[in-house]
Amino acid sequence: MTDSYIVDFEKREVAWPVKVQIPKDDGSGQFKERQLTLTYILLSRDELNEWRERDLEAFSDGTPMDDMARVVRLFRAKFRSSKEDMNRLLEHVTNWNAIDRKGEPVPFSRETLRQVLALDPRLFTAAYDGLMEASGEVPRKN
Repeated sequence: MTDSYIVDFEKREVAWPVKVQIPKDDGSGQFKERQLTLTYILLSRDELNEWRERDLEAFSDGTPMDDMARVVRLFRAKFRSSKEDMNRLLEHVTNWNAIDRKGEPVPFSRETLRQVLALDPRLFTAAYDGLMEASGEVPRKN
């Protein structure tokens, strides 16, 4: 096999690392990074553009850019997990490598993923950003 680009008209899947900042449970007020690999069905160019436009709409409310209230709303919007956003993301995740506290693999199901994403807005945002990045979006600077 060469490094040539292969034209594939099927929906493509890719395993992609998703990094999540989890609060340390030691009273330090610091975070530790954990990684989960999700298998995504990549977005097409049209889907990617549609998702970008939707994200931009969430951030444009007519408030002046220097208004601190807008900054707060933008921050909160990044941690949104509306039912529509959740469903759109779930349609594009087909597997994971999650483990439980004992280190045992957690079988993948979309319902289990929905429950986990609903519990942790940081994971939802990381999973959403991971799909966008894997599909061709330029990653955000942290």
